[in-house]
Amino acid sequence: MVNNFLDSQRDLSLWVREKLRVYGIKLKKRLSQVILLNEKTLEKIARMLKELSIIHRFSSVIEIGSGPGTLTLYVAKECTNLYIIAIEIDKRFSAILREIQEYFWNVDIIIGDAIQLIDVIRSNVAIGNLPYHITSDILIEIAKHIDIALITVQKDVGMKIISKPGSKSYGKISILLQLLFDIKYVGGIPSKFFRPKPKVDSSILLLVRKRIYDKTIERIEEMTKCLFSYRRKHVYKALKRCIDLEYVDKMLSYMEQNLWRKRVFQLSPKDIEKLVHIYVELKNGERK
Repeated sequence: MVNNFLDSQRDLSLWVREKLRVYGIKLKKRLSQVILLNEKTLEKIARMLKELSIIHRFSSVIEIGSGPGTLTLYVAKECTNLYIIAIEIDKRFSAILREIQEYFWNVDIIIGDAIQLIDVIRSNVAIGNLPYHITSDILIEIAKHIDIALITVQKDVGMKIISKPGSKSYGKISILLQLLFDIKYVGGIPSKFFRPKPKVDSSILLLVRKRIYDKTIERIEEMTKCLFSYRRKHVYKALKRCIDLEYVDKMLSYMEQNLWRKRVFQLSPKDIEKLVHIYVELKNGERK
């Protein structure tokens, strides 16, 4: 438990339930509002974040979707070396978060949309239990603006992110994030650790940037989006639907046979980067 702050409350679940009752808050399904209440998991995330801050020497962190502040509490207590910027879009939670802020000097609260705020806040580290209904949008913002992310996502999303080429769950987000980050699967979180209990389990992932989001990545993202609209087609046929036809046959002469004979879902991130590189050079006249 978080000593002192909860005072006579012996259980985090009771504390949250009481705060929701006092402030008349009913969780909204349309906002994917579920609350992580397992103390060991919260402590694990907080301790890992502290270790990361020592290794990578950062002094602030953005929390995406704070809700009533269960993770905020544990991070604030464990990571006294960090300034925590807790972002929550639902202003109903503001009173609970202000209580936490009054107790912990290292917490600041922003009521707003994390998707719009990530790129303007001066921190390149993020944590959070990502809301299910906007996970993809947040991951795109993380890809562009965050260097280290310790995040909780739905299990199937976590599997997509770490999937290998050729697997059923492998896709656009797998390629983008694997190009930009070293990704580590930290562990799973059973659905019973949340309230209300969601239908699916969750996964904790650590993303550490190895490459910036630049024009090359932007081109790769555009190519990937088109190619994966035809994920089961051979690369050659998919390319004919994604780029100027005059370049398709020219590209073949620069591609290994085992590459253009692959199906789209079998392409590795590096394969797609190679395709983009050849295409751009042909368009720019750097190849004939």
